[in-house]
Amino acid sequence: MKRIIVPVLATLSISIFASLLFFNSILGVFGLAATSIESLKDLRASHQVTQAMKERHKIKKTKLTNKLSKKSKKRVASSAIAIIPVVGVVASIVAVTAIEVSNYCEEKKELQLDENILFGTNHIVDTDVCMKEMRADAESTIDEITTSTISNIVAFSDSAKLYSTSKYLSAKNSTRQLWDQAVLWASE
Repeated sequence: MKRIIVPVLATLSISIFASLLFFNSILGVFGLAATSIESLKDLRASHQVTQAMKERHKIKKTKLTNKLSKKSKKRVASSAIAIIPVVGVVASIVAVTAIEVSNYCEEKKELQLDENILFGTNHIVDTDVCMKEMRADAESTIDEITTSTISNIVAFSDSAKLYSTSKYLSAKNSTRQLWDQAVLWASE
């Protein structure tokens, strides 16, 4: 009996193994694979996560470009006023804009690393190339901010001058009235 069962089991095992290899080869030709239901569920979940990450990456990339143009103008304008006594308006605007562009290029490099992982690419972001690409945008931003900052400083200066003049005239009139009353009192 043992002589019959062992060869039959061995034949069945080899037949099943050969048919699985053959079956997987045929499925592989069509880009398919035999897998368990659990593995398929895990693959679908992973695929959904990957798709969500790709969508999130596209949104982050768009937001990064918009963020540079929106936030850098505010940051540069506010920083320029604080640095004016030390450096000067234009120099401070150029310095802060350069920092903003550098931060943009670093974030772009990080996004490209994410994109390489998500999409299976191997692109490299060169910081020098990024800085050259951003030069035109930075120059227009610097021009716009310089103009608005200088006009704000002039307006502030004029407003401070008017305020100081009005306070000075008020104090002068009060002092004159007190002096006149003191002279009247002394002459009586």
